[in-house]
Amino acid sequence: MTQLAAAASASAPWRPVDEFNGGAPLEKTVTSLLNGGTRKKDVFHPLPFMPKILCIFSLVVSSILFLLFLADLIAGIPFGGTGGAMLNIGFVVGAGIVAAMSVLTFLEQR
Repeated sequence: MTQLAAAASASAPWRPVDEFNGGAPLEKTVTSLLNGGTRKKDVFHPLPFMPKILCIFSLVVSSILFLLFLADLIAGIPFGGTGGAMLNIGFVVGAGIVAAMSVLTFLEQR
């Protein structure tokens, strides 16, 4: 049966290849991944610091929004408290959640 499969693959007009692994045959790449290997695409990243920068940026923006709406809730300073307490509380909670997710994601980066 293996000779039949080899003859069929040899006579095929095309073979599926892995474009991210330098044109290696797809069977070789799949076998390598199943055995614990990695693809070349996964090993090298042109901007390895970009995920950390995005985490820090989202932390800074969410912290600014947190402080802005907390100040509006307590003292009514930037917006004069025109939106109401529920709106300010919602934005404070939402900004706190985004800040927490940013910190947790930053800690998961290599």
